[in-house]
Amino acid sequence: NDYTNYGTGAVFYSAGNFPQGAAINQWVQQVTVGGYKANDAAIPEDASNEITLMCLRSARRLPLNAPCLSLRVHKKMSNRLFEEAAKTVLSGGAHPILLNDDKLVPALKACGPLKLDDARDYSCDGCYEPVIMGKTEWAFSYVPLLPMVDYAMNQGCTIQAAGPINLRGLKSSWNSQPPQKIATFKQFMDIFYKHWKWAINSFFNSLMRGYGDVWNYCPSPLFSALLSDTLETGRDMTNGGARYHIVAPMMCGIANTINSLYAIKKLVYDEATARCSLPQLLLCLQCNWGNNMVEPFYSSLEGEYRRDQDAQFFQQLRQVALQIPKFGIGSGDQELVSFASDLIEKCVNIIHESINNPLPVIKAAYDNLKQQYGTPKRPFAFTITPGVGTFEDNVGLGMGFGASADGRLSSQPIGSDFTANPWPDDLPINLQASNAFVALKEWNLHPINHGIANAAPSDLNIPEDFPLNELTKLIRDFSHSKLGSNMMTITCADISTYQEAAQYPERYDLLRVRMGGWSEFFVAMFDFHQNYIMRRTYYDYQNGNAVTKRKTISVHPNGKGQRP
Repeated sequence: NDYTNYGTGAVFYSAGNFPQGAAINQWVQQVTVGGYKANDAAIPEDASNEITLMCLRSARRLPLNAPCLSLRVHKKMSNRLFEEAAKTVLSGGAHPILLNDDKLVPALKACGPLKLDDARDYSCDGCYEPVIMGKTEWAFSYVPLLPMVDYAMNQGCTIQAAGPINLRGLKSSWNSQPPQKIATFKQFMDIFYKHWKWAINSFFNSLMRGYGDVWNYCPSPLFSALLSDTLETGRDMTNGGARYHIVAPMMCGIANTINSLYAIKKLVYDEATARCSLPQLLLCLQCNWGNNMVEPFYSSLEGEYRRDQDAQFFQQLRQVALQIPKFGIGSGDQELVSFASDLIEKCVNIIHESINNPLPVIKAAYDNLKQQYGTPKRPFAFTITPGVGTFEDNVGLGMGFGASADGRLSSQPIGSDFTANPWPDDLPINLQASNAFVALKEWNLHPINHGIANAAPSDLNIPEDFPLNELTKLIRDFSHSKLGSNMMTITCADISTYQEAAQYPERYDLLRVRMGGWSEFFVAMFDFHQNYIMRRTYYDYQNGNAVTKRKTISVHPNGKGQRP
């Protein structure tokens, strides 16, 4: 039953439609344990205790999807807890979610204005975003990064809408240079960053203009009563009452963006690997890699020969694009990793520069908010924490994006959060697993760890026979900052288990997986989300380990499936 109305999804200080079909059966309940003590000591102190252990063991015993259990980890934590976390993951519940305090605390502190003890006092808000306990109002908004690739090659237009209605696409950004005039990859990237700056400034303009509006129609009295500063100020949390005003622009489709830009570099601009010109690649994407040879690009009046020949070339070009190394799967391509690091650093810097040195119209609106809500004792300021979040909506977001240069077809899913690209759903499932100890080092980059302060989650699939000692080592290495980004989730189930669960849901009603923002019963999902989960990259503890073998499913006393 669809009980959601337009105002129910007021997340970013305004109302709007919410992807409720992807969020069915979700309660957005969260328990966060572990981490550092919330103090300002020069040397951080471990806060984990027996309750931390109890929560891990409870999550292993109780087959629930809510509350989600988040475990804040760090280099001072006991190895015993790493093993307990590994046991909990292997039990099949996709808990706990792992957050690295040694990366996230300084990242939050650097976004300011945050005191150190408050930065150490974060928890997860429903999905995963770090918020400061008892002192924060928090909002996020999707600011998709992937369309900037479209804009850069398509004069500010989307590729998804190209065709007889909108011609080259929807005009959504500034009218940048046409593709035939973009002579170098550096010039292309400069255009890409300019489009990103326009998008971020549009985001901040909406923030400044709309802040406080929802208070007149949909305040939050219950939530506000639980925040110390709202009681002190007498203001609702939606009307400037909290101490911190954390806002997270979410760079959706970031892995697809990295891979698409790198593919453009290789397909168009690198002399040794180039296969086409940028106008050819644009036409290829407007025609969905040869699967939709649409007018006005191809007219039925000119016959089929040229259309069919070009369609065949576009389809062959896609196969080349799919073979270009992808971020996060351990390809060993250091050029790709270096490019990803530079791209993320630049995108995060543009976010901060746009609020620290705002455009005049944004500055005027921000100054008005400071005057309205600020006091000499407590000046008003937004704490901007860049993030990477698709929550449950990575499949839905992908439906709105056209074909991309990484080999993805129009409307196919993008990777959840900062997860590696899923294998396209029009192709047979790729059953080879990447080496987790190698691949996860690609995320261990300073611009990710400390620049993406609202977390950069990578959602991993692992096979059911992943050894306990190897998974314990993987979690320990993540906690000691040797690999991974600043947040990691792990789902344990074989592809054969998913396939059988999709066919016989009553036998697998305890099978739980990690979505982009929470854990969910696999059989409660619609098939388009189930298909995405199967096509996420698998990770194992050694190279070339296939995950094709069928598992023996243990049966609970109630006669329903899922391994114990």
